[in-house]
This record gives sequence, structure tokens and C-alpha cells, in this order.
Amino acid sequence: QQLIDSAEIYYKKSLRYYPKYSSDESALATVYSNLVGISVGYGNFDLAEEYAANALGVYTRQKDTMKIAGVLANLGSICMYKRALDKSNDYYFRAIDLLEGNTDLKALEIKALTFDNISQIYSLKDDYKSGYDYLFKSITMDKLLMKKINQNKITEIKAKYNVSKDCLLYTSPS
Repeated sequence: QQLIDSAEIYYKKSLRYYPKYSSDESALATVYSNLVGISVGYGNFDLAEEYAANALGVYTRQKDTMKIAGVLANLGSICMYKRALDKSNDYYFRAIDLLEGNTDLKALEIKALTFDNISQIYSLKDDYKSGYDYLFKSITMDKLLMKKINQNKITEIKAKYNVSKDCLLYTSPS
């Protein structure tokens, strides 16, 4: 708790000094994003929503699709906490739409979590069929994510093995 309080103090100081001492918009957006998490942790959802809107503005100017999708998913969660379920789903579906066709690890992670959250929204609305359908999409996305992570690990291990094998060939005495 004390660490979070300290982080909040320094993040808010960063906001006060921006742009006087720094014009790094990426750092500014990161500060806003971190303040979203802190505000949610304290249950201050209105403030979290405000910080998220600020981060979204920066990421939109930078055209950073992945981070825009992440903030939209966070806004969806904030609205879910506030029981604004339709608004929550709107944010979640906007995040999913932005990541359509993107299969890199971070995109798959965001999509899996977002589909899971959408399933919770439908469950809260007593639409269990739709909730199940989105839960199934979440699980499918999670499996794809795990498969890609494992493929990356195997590729990395093979590369290290080949380098190690090549080093042994070149260093062995003739």
C-alpha cells in the first residue's frame, strides 16, 4: 500500500511538471495509464476514467493501436465496475475491432481478456448463452496465445542449441 501511495505521489508530480520539464508524450501516457490502475485500486472509478481518457488521447495522437485497445479495454472494465454494462461492452468491442487480424502476443492477450470480460457482462445481464459464447472465444484465444508463446520458446531454445553446437564445433581441438 505504501508503495502505491508513493507511486501515486510521483505520478501526480510528473503531471504537474509536464510539459515544462519534459515533452515526452509516451511517458505522459504511461503516467496516465498507471494512475488508472491506482485509481481503480482505490475504487475511484470516475478519476480512473478521466485518466484513461487522457491516456487514450495521447495514444490516439500517436496512432498506437495496441495501446489504444488496451486503454479501451481498461475503460470497459471501469464501466463494468460502475455497472454501466452497455457502455462497458461498447469499449470492449471497440478494443476487439481495433485488434482484428492482429495475432501478435500482446494483441492476443488483450483479446483473450476482453472476450472474458464481455462474457462477464453478458452473464451480469442474464444472457448466459452470449456469455458462454464469449467465454468460449476467450478460451480459444488463450489457447492460441499459449501455443504462440510455446512456439516462441521452442524457437529460442533451438537457436541457443544451434549457437552452442556451432561454438563447440569451432572450439574443439583438431
